Amino acid sequence: QETLAQVSSSYSCNLTDPASNGCPLADMPLNQSTLVLPGGQTACVDGSAPFRFQVFPGDSDKLLFYFQGGGSCFDYETSVVDPQCMTETVPLEHDGIFNRGDPGNPFATYTVIAVLSCDGSSYAGNVTHVYAVPNTSETVSVMQMGYWNARATLDWALVQMPALQNLVVAGCSAGSLGTQLWARTVLGSFADRVSGGMSVIADSALGVAPPDPDTPPGAMFVLMGACTVPLWTPQFLESCWSGTATAEQAYVDAMQEYPDSAFAIITAKEDSV
Repeated sequence: QETLAQVSSSYSCNLTDPASNGCPLADMPLNQSTLVLPGGQTACVDGSAPFRFQVFPGDSDKLLFYFQGGGSCFDYETSVVDPQCMTETVPLEHDGIFNRGDPGNPFATYTVIAVLSCDGSSYAGNVTHVYAVPNTSETVSVMQMGYWNARATLDWALVQMPALQNLVVAGCSAGSLGTQLWARTVLGSFADRVSGGMSVIADSALGVAPPDPDTPPGAMFVLMGACTVPLWTPQFLESCWSGTATAEQAYVDAMQEYPDSAFAIITAKEDSV
C-alpha cells in the first residue's frame, strides 16, 4: 500500500500509518503540495473530517511556517447553524507566496509548511463544546483543537528540518492571530538551529475590537480553552485566566524574547468584515 498517493493535484501521507515511516520531507515531490494527516489529538470542528497540514517542499534550509486564515467559530450559531469558520481543511492554492514559479516571490524556493484551518480557534483552542440543539433533546459536539493542530505540524517540522539558514513565520487573517500567538513558541523551537535570520509576518488581523463592557477583551481565550495550553509567559497566563489577554500581548512577548528577529504587521485602517 502506497503512503504517498496523489489526490486531486496534491499528494497525501498518513502519519498514523506505520508504513509511512514518519512521512519524510525528502520523499515528497519537490515543489508539489503534500497533505499530511498527523492524527493524535488533532481535530476539525465537527470531527467528521481529519485535520491535515500542507507541505510544499523546497530548499532544505529555508522554512516558511504558515498559519492559514479561516474565520472564527465561538458558539452554536457560528459553529453549527451558519459556520463562520472553515470546518474542514482546504489546501492552499499555488498562488501568491505559494506560487513556486513567480520570479518575484521571495519565498519561491522555501519549504512551506502550512497549518491548515478547520477549527475556528486561531490555533489556540483546546476544548470540546457540547451545545444543545434548540427545540430538541439532542446535543452536538464541536471540537476546537487548534493548539494540537499547530503543535502536530510544528513537531513534524522540527523532525524534518534540523538546520536552517532562514525561518519565516507568517499567517493571514485568523492565521495572523495564530502567528502572533505562536510566534514565541515557533521561534524558540527553531532558534538554536537557525544560522541566518528569523522573521515573523502577521497579515490582516490585529485582534482589536471596539470596547464592549459586557465582554472582556480576552473572553475568547477562555472560551476556546486557550488558557490551558503551554504557549504563554506567566504574565500572559495570568491575563488569560482573568479574561484580559490579547493577541497583541502575546506578540509583544515574542518580540521581547527575540529582539534580534524581525517582526511585521500588515493591515488596513478599515475592514469591511
